Amino acid sequence: MNVLIIDDEPVSRRILKRLLSRFSDLATHEAEDGEEAWTLLGDVAPALIFCDLSMPRMDGVAFLTKLRSNQAFGEMPVIVTSAGKDRDTLLQLKDLRILDYLLKPFELAPTFARLERLLAPIIAEDRMAAKARAASARAAQAAAEAVAKTEAAARAVGAGGGDGAAAPAEPQREEPSSSS
Repeated sequence: MNVLIIDDEPVSRRILKRLLSRFSDLATHEAEDGEEAWTLLGDVAPALIFCDLSMPRMDGVAFLTKLRSNQAFGEMPVIVTSAGKDRDTLLQLKDLRILDYLLKPFELAPTFARLERLLAPIIAEDRMAAKARAASARAAQAAAEAVAKTEAAARAVGAGGGDGAAAPAEPQREEPSSSS
């Protein structure tokens, strides 16, 4: 499962990456600001985003606003990571449908416990989606093989001459029985 960490502070990215490394199913990707993150979204296809608010070029609120207005990425879960906790920002974030808010600086043990609680359903959903994709791929492969067999059989019948349809069977006549 891909996770995107958006933060202009290398130390914050490193700490969060270290915390997330404890989850075996996660592959982390990093961006220094919202603008760089926006260019990575299609390639990374994250199942979860961690986003700082105070960043150069495109800050977290601008990134989230753009994300939520995009049809392809609008429902992507986001956890905001920030040192700021003013009331207006928190109200604005509520309108942007964030999953949670982690206050920086991170306290390792409590932050990890919170991440476990937050990530468990996301990881489980990602695993189910992966299983569904695998089952769909297997079904598509089986269907393709069945079509190929059917086409091969049709070609074999066609190669035998005629239009490939079997001739109707002649009705059998019963011979009169002779009783002497």
